[in-house]
Amino acid sequence: MLVTKKHHMETDSILDFKSAILPFALDPLSNEPVISVSLFKQNYTFAPVVIGRKPKVTDKVVYVSGAFDLFHAGHLSFLEAAKDLGDYLIVGIVGDDDVNEEKGTIFPVMNLLERTLNISSLKIVDEVFVGVPAVTNSKFVNLIRASKIAVYSETHPRRFADCTYHRIIEEVTPDYDATCEEILERITSRKIASSDDDEIAMFNAVPLNNNQH
Repeated sequence: MLVTKKHHMETDSILDFKSAILPFALDPLSNEPVISVSLFKQNYTFAPVVIGRKPKVTDKVVYVSGAFDLFHAGHLSFLEAAKDLGDYLIVGIVGDDDVNEEKGTIFPVMNLLERTLNISSLKIVDEVFVGVPAVTNSKFVNLIRASKIAVYSETHPRRFADCTYHRIIEEVTPDYDATCEEILERITSRKIASSDDDEIAMFNAVPLNNNQH
């Protein structure tokens, strides 16, 4: 597989794809947006991409974040478990540069737009924040008014270390667990790398980091 990052994109460029994202956020019956999608800005504001439903005052807001690369059944199971913790599920998607810094090589395999489209199409998701910080701090938690932060049991503690005093972090155990690295290993274990090109590498020879899922 090609070890290249040419498919990665700048986080702010997500605003150029509003027309591509909108159909994924629509209710198929009413044809109206039901999922809100926004770009997180470094000044802690949000630029709307799609305006759908917003949480009610009485809603218990649950927040999760991650790469959600090569979306699979393990991701869905995790999001379902997170949604069970409250009423309104916000999914934060980490930008390509931050995911690559965490995992290296070609990760994420799917770029930010592709990962946003996947999450925006899920009925259990109420809102999507694009380009969120890889490390969630108290300022961000207060901004989105999260009642709970759902995490995998193996999530690196540093990603939410600043939020522990809020006492809102809760580990969830999905009914089905998997990682995109495992899926890639299944693919590449059946291939033979036979090229002199420096950009060709076998994933089973590349150190992998599972903290972002």
